[in-house]
Amino acid sequence: MEPKEQLAEVMKNTSLIALASSVEDLPNVRILDIFFDEKQNVVVFPTSALSPKVKEFEANDTVAFTTIPQGPGPVVRVQNATVSKSDWSIDEIKDTLIAHRPGFEMILKGFGENVVVYEISFAKAVIAEKGQKTIVEL
Repeated sequence: MEPKEQLAEVMKNTSLIALASSVEDLPNVRILDIFFDEKQNVVVFPTSALSPKVKEFEANDTVAFTTIPQGPGPVVRVQNATVSKSDWSIDEIKDTLIAHRPGFEMILKGFGENVVVYEISFAKAVIAEKGQKTIVEL
């Protein structure tokens, strides 16, 4: 399998990432529900517009993330990615997120009217599995 195909396959089966950001040398990590848009090579996620991470993203849009596997299998790691508001609306991605992660509907209800959609773009990823690393250039 080609590296880009492998990345798409791993990301298609991933519903959670640990996203790291940093503002004024203070790192922060949070778990996010996501889906991967293979056509645009971006990770898409909703959040509350009132969340502190929104202000962090405005202060520093450079982030890193790792996928959180649901069992044995490969992990995708990305450094030097960029987070930005997405052109996607919550209505466009809601069904995909719910299909990926049962119970996500309740999380969305908690956001209320304050939900915003962000995306993470990146040029390079590392797929790690069983001590082997594959570098994927996008």
